[in-house]
Amino acid sequence: MGGFTQLYRMARAIAPLALIAGFCWLLLEIFNAAGGVAAIRSAYGDRAAAVLFLILMVPPVPSEPLAAAIASLQGFSMGVALYWTALVARSAIEYGGARYFLSDSASRADYSKLPRRLQNLPLHHPVFLVSGRWAPLGNHIVSVAAGVARVRIGRFILCTALGTLPLAILIPAVATGVVWAYG
Repeated sequence: MGGFTQLYRMARAIAPLALIAGFCWLLLEIFNAAGGVAAIRSAYGDRAAAVLFLILMVPPVPSEPLAAAIASLQGFSMGVALYWTALVARSAIEYGGARYFLSDSASRADYSKLPRRLQNLPLHHPVFLVSGRWAPLGNHIVSVAAGVARVRIGRFILCTALGTLPLAILIPAVATGVVWAYG
């Protein structure tokens, strides 16, 4: 019976991640089936970047391809501004959702079974709030963890703005470089 219990616990832990990954894959497939950026450009013309910006703010949607599309449509400066704003807004949405929907259940949870490093994770510290975003999926993890831990909103927004800035510059720079080089 012990093996079945462990397998059940592992499946329970992996199931939400599998659902999120499946949902993201489904969204990308729908986006590609609808014609992707070219279809949005032909349907919305000059407002295509605004439509992509609104799609970017939906939390589970992968952001890098859309940010590259915005930068290729609008140029580097507007690409950085729109992508950075979308990343901060998207993080605020995740933070708010975690703060208001998960923090009560998290306060009742028993963390004594977690490894000591995770029990002592400094969720309120600016270093965690800024540099934690640079890990794979870190942007989402930090936003949700900060919401559950009820980090002050001002600190969260400032650290989010600082932590997302390198990515908000890198992706549009690469996209506009590719457009410039390959035209």
